[in-house]
Amino acid sequence: RARFAVGAVDGIPTLLMYPNGATAFEPLAEGIEDLQVSIGVDANNDGVITDGGLGSTTDEWIGNAPLDVLPAGTIRAVQIVLVSRDTAPLTGTASFYQPAVALNHDGSTTADNYRRRMLNTTIEIRNLAGSP
Repeated sequence: RARFAVGAVDGIPTLLMYPNGATAFEPLAEGIEDLQVSIGVDANNDGVITDGGLGSTTDEWIGNAPLDVLPAGTIRAVQIVLVSRDTAPLTGTASFYQPAVALNHDGSTTADNYRRRMLNTTIEIRNLAGSP
């Protein structure tokens, strides 16, 4: 097991890893400025994870709103979103924006000179007891 965080190394946003309870981090990937994780819990056992969208506290995705609480139920899926950016700004007029992350972050309204990419994946967990 490992713990992950986003920090800065030499002023560059970096994905950090704290391996197996360690207190010192290891830089894992430079240019990562956001990491989001959301857990899909089938709280009502209907075989479907209800998605209420960004900020919803009444859906079955935990981590897509502040103060979400993990309910009783079977964990069925995990969403992971990474936002990466260039490590050096482009020259010229600022025309790039930090994107809204579907889990719980609004996008930036201030332009800068960093190009970004958002990587989003949903992992369905099928080998747990009770999975359809």
